[in-house]
Amino acid sequence: MNNNKLHFFIYFIIFSLPFYLARFSVFGIPTNILEAMIVILFLLFLFKNFKVLYSLLFISYSFFQIGIILLFVGLILSIFQSNDIFSSLGIIKSWFVIPLLFYIVVKSVLKNKDEKIKALLALLLSGTLISIIGLVYFILENLTYDNRLQAFYEHPNMLAMIIAITAIILISKLKVQKEKLLFIILFLLFFILYMTASLGAWIGLLLALIFYFLNIKYLILNTKHIHYILYIIIAIGLLLPIGSIFTNPWEMGRNSYASRLMVWQASVEIIKDNFVLGIGQADFQDKYLEYQKKFEPYLEWAVPHPHNLFLQIWLMGGIISLIGFIIILVNVFRKITNYKQIPMCQLTDKSQFISITVITILIYLFFHGFVDNTIWKNDLAIIFWFLIALI
Repeated sequence: MNNNKLHFFIYFIIFSLPFYLARFSVFGIPTNILEAMIVILFLLFLFKNFKVLYSLLFISYSFFQIGIILLFVGLILSIFQSNDIFSSLGIIKSWFVIPLLFYIVVKSVLKNKDEKIKALLALLLSGTLISIIGLVYFILENLTYDNRLQAFYEHPNMLAMIIAITAIILISKLKVQKEKLLFIILFLLFFILYMTASLGAWIGLLLALIFYFLNIKYLILNTKHIHYILYIIIAIGLLLPIGSIFTNPWEMGRNSYASRLMVWQASVEIIKDNFVLGIGQADFQDKYLEYQKKFEPYLEWAVPHPHNLFLQIWLMGGIISLIGFIIILVNVFRKITNYKQIPMCQLTDKSQFISITVITILIYLFFHGFVDNTIWKNDLAIIFWFLIALI
């Protein structure tokens, strides 16, 4: 398969991210349409680019690759902590291995700026179609029991994350190309986001856009100290849930913030007892209920994850995976400083359009990730590695 066809296949996969919800099994192994497409893409890519596999196995490792290795070493070691090894392996496959395969292909195939912009626009088109489908759900009054819009997703927050990412791409697009249709789509995106009632998405989007517009005016990305912003984000992401131990959420009544404080406190207790290896990838709900005896009766009982992306990777892969993940993030932010030669306010420059759009989405994922799970999910993990590949 020539590169032009691989390009189209990549764009189509980005557009088709919701197809991870179309699940089936192969020889008893659970998978989905999105994963199948990525595996086919990777095999087609290797058929013409087998030397890439050789280089992945035998080249000297960079700091970034060491981060990836540590991430996977922690995850593999943590499997043996799990009560459900089969489910843990499935999560590693879907949230880490498959997205990394997609990263390898995107990084190797999408070489020039126009190709990368087309990939971002494929994500924009996908999010726009999702918002239109969400509008149909709203018109049909197909909402959750508490009147929140989730469309075909499993939770309103999942819909909110995709819509927020789409809004960032569209706003960046509007800085270059002001068309009435784009403003109408942006209004639709904000309406759908409002109907999800996801406070975390709104706060994360607001903070990311503040960074975006400050950057346009003051050229933040032109400084060599951009990675310090990441250090601050990582520190807040870790200290916010750890600091929850000094509060009493049960005195705050039943609300989403009190529930998160309670979940964070339980997560910190679990980490204290599983600091090095974590608890595996599929056991948080069971562990969470197991630790209830250390607290007052929980405000929430069905909690599939710790509502913080740093706590989640720590619990899934222990301190080794957390260190690997932080190394990856530090390298990503350092890479962005390569764009400092051109004023960021010149968004007509394609490199700047790509870099400011990607970094704004990443910052959104981190800020919203303080209170939710914005990366460790099938489609969002693919988006995360796709963005890194573009950088």
